[in-house]
Amino acid sequence: MPRTPVIRLLKGVFVTLCLGLLILGDLSPGHSGVISTISFNGQASGVLSIDGSGAGPTDCTFTGGGPNTGAAWAVLPTDQSSADGTFNFGVLTNGDGSIITATTGLRIRGNSPCHITASCNQAGAFVPSGPFLRYNGVVINSTSRLARCIALSNQAPMSGGARANLAAYSSAGTLFTGANTLNSLTNAAVPLTGSTRFCRFTSAPSTGGTLTSADNYVEVYPQFSTDTGAAWGTTGGGPASNVFVIQCVFGLFPN
Repeated sequence: MPRTPVIRLLKGVFVTLCLGLLILGDLSPGHSGVISTISFNGQASGVLSIDGSGAGPTDCTFTGGGPNTGAAWAVLPTDQSSADGTFNFGVLTNGDGSIITATTGLRIRGNSPCHITASCNQAGAFVPSGPFLRYNGVVINSTSRLARCIALSNQAPMSGGARANLAAYSSAGTLFTGANTLNSLTNAAVPLTGSTRFCRFTSAPSTGGTLTSADNYVEVYPQFSTDTGAAWGTTGGGPASNVFVIQCVFGLFPN
């Protein structure tokens, strides 16, 4: 009889240990009933096009500077090709002292609201080594100083025909007015939708047609200007035979 409490205690301990083993056994790895579902949704619509406008009389032009500079446009490709082009200001010291302004025409087609941004690729600019260029008494020994030598402006757009929505064009907020220069633009090789804005279209620039139709584009005209004559020179005092290169890049994006 005296052993009965001890036996009961041992039985209690044994049972407790068995229960512990049973509980731990339930924690072994097993498949869960929890799932994860990921849904992907996307949509694509709208067609936009920015094209070189060709060699028409209102497309790629320049004014001022005088005939001795030798300024010239490299003709832009036709529609549905690249919008690239090159303007050679010529020998700026040979100018007559007037401002020389290059105007390029870009044709915009699209079936949705859009905007054009611009960037100046200062990383891709070329500034000749000494004797350095000099502009209005300032030595041009960096790309940022070179970018400050070319001013920006904007000519009124032109309608390309009956299916062009010229009323959708807006230049509000653009830096292509006043005394701004290439240095004012986003410094990048490739423009993004948030780069410096050139203009925007509050609705689709085209009301019909295709990307090659002759009557559904709005042509826009960014302009680039600099002085000629004595404003330019070199630190060596001789003629400005040194050649510089700098680029402005435009991109067309949906609003």
